[in-house]
This record gives sequence, structure tokens and C-alpha cells, in this order.
Amino acid sequence: MTEPEFTESLLKQKFPELAFNYLVFFIEELAEEIRVYAGQGASDEQWADTQALKVVEEAGEFIGAWNRLKGFCRRSGDMKEVTKELSDVIIASFVMFAVLDEDAQVHIKGKLWEIITRGYVNKDDSAR
Repeated sequence: MTEPEFTESLLKQKFPELAFNYLVFFIEELAEEIRVYAGQGASDEQWADTQALKVVEEAGEFIGAWNRLKGFCRRSGDMKEVTKELSDVIIASFVMFAVLDEDAQVHIKGKLWEIITRGYVNKDDSAR
């Protein structure tokens, strides 16, 4: 595995000027750096399995934060915690796309088009 072009210090320098529409490209580069450093000693299959579990782990943390916000837990939570955990889900998902060597933008645009063109779930206005 080759050394990534980005280093942690370079990532920190680039981050303030990062526009949201470049986020996918940034995360793809970051995913390779994560793979090199966090996945040391792991095979590609082990790395993929670990990252897939990370997506689910972050989703679990998001729902825990949501439950705390809604008062379903012994301790309370706030919207900041919810949005931080939801951000983790999105980031872990984008890293997973990179691990799979799949173009996140292509797949997300395709799925969005599918959602938009299929219409609303309940098409019967009388049920509203």
C-alpha cells in the first residue's frame, strides 16, 4: 500500500477552505490515509469488515443520541449530540464507499433519483 498524498498536517491546512460539494473528494483522500494508519496489519477484507461495522456502530450511536433527545433514556441529550452522531454516520458511510472503491456521488445521485421519481409512499390523498 502506498503512502497517501495527504498528511495529517496537510489535511488540517486544507480543512478550513473545504466546501461541502468537495466533501466526497476530501473523504476519499482521507479514507486512504485512514486505511494506511488505522488499518495497519489488516487485509483488505478485514479493513472492509471493520469499516462496515463502523457504519453500523455510528448509526447506533446516532439513535442513542436521538433517544436521549426525545427523553426515552435515563439521561437527557441535546441536538448538538444528535447532529455530531449523524455526521459520524455520514462520514463513516463515505469512508465505506472509498473502502469499496465505489463512487459515492454516482450511487447517491442514483438513489436520490430513484426516491424522487417513485413519488411519495402514500399516494392516496384520502388517507391524509
